[in-house]
Amino acid sequence: MGDFIRSKMAAKASAAPARASCRADLVAARRKLCAAAKAVDAALKLDTDQMIDAARPLVAAARLLPDDPLE
Repeated sequence: MGDFIRSKMAAKASAAPARASCRADLVAARRKLCAAAKAVDAALKLDTDQMIDAARPLVAAARLLPDDPLE
């Protein structure tokens, strides 16, 4: 029984760095998505040819995202 508990604790400890890394990636992704949302808002306010130039990379990036990311 003690070996089982030790193995479970070891597995949990080895997964902790992976979770921390994933969490850091999620925080970085959220930061980039928030910046992109602000850029979209700014591009929509331009309403000129500048908007078209600003929108191209944002639209291309948005097309790569799934429609429902949690599915």
